[in-house]
Parts: sequence; C-alpha cells; structure tokens
Amino acid sequence: MGIKSDKLPNWQVFHNVDFVYNSQDTIQFSFIPQVEEEAMMYISALVPYLKHCYGDWILKHFTSAAVERAKNTRWDETKKQVWSENDEQVNKMIDEDKEFHFQVQVQVAPDSNLQMGGVSSFEQDSDSVSRFHPKRDS
Repeated sequence: MGIKSDKLPNWQVFHNVDFVYNSQDTIQFSFIPQVEEEAMMYISALVPYLKHCYGDWILKHFTSAAVERAKNTRWDETKKQVWSENDEQVNKMIDEDKEFHFQVQVQVAPDSNLQMGGVSSFEQDSDSVSRFHPKRDS
C-alpha cells in the first residue's frame, strides 16, 4: 500500500500489508515504530481513505459490514481525518446550544507549602518505608 508518511517523507507508512499466516480473514499491517501514529490513523480510516483515493470500486474488497460502517463518512484530505454526518450534526448542535459556550477564569494563588528549590523530603529519605511513615519529631 503506497501511502507516504507525512512524518518521514521518504518512507511509506506501511512496510507490508498481507494476510496473517494460515488465515484468509485476518490482515496484518506492518510499519516501523516512527510512523505508528500515522499507521493507526490510516488503519482506523481505511475504507473512507481508500474510497477517497480510488473511488467506489475499492469497496468490493471489503466486507459488507465494513462498507456499511463507512457509508456516511468521507476522508478530509486537508485535515487527514475522517468526517461523518454525525460530526456535522454534533458541530451544529454545539454551535446552536449556548450551554456549550462558556469561559472560565482561573486564578492561581501562591501555595505556602510549595518548595522553591532545595531538596524535597522524599529525596532525603533513604529507604522506602520512611516514605510511607515519615519520621516525626518527638
């Protein structure tokens, strides 16, 4: 599958895509760790992505359940993500509902227990037991 990586432009996202040994219904996607995030994104959006690239004829290579799940989705090339009718409905509800439009003011007060520099009491202890039962002055 010739999907170029955005992270590593000279590499393809998938090293290999093939059936798992001795199986006709499980596919294995192989990729290097540096592109794992991209690979997982393409795997989860495979049907809409390939439909965007190659048209409806690609759907014959997927199960009817996979095609049904992807029926109301489309691939957004600029955002590199799947978009569905549900996304549009949720965005419309959020835009119309004043309850979702709020601002929070945060005030940060200085903490008198905060140590600035120095060594914390956890770093001074040399054994794990004293961390759970600190020494007390008597």
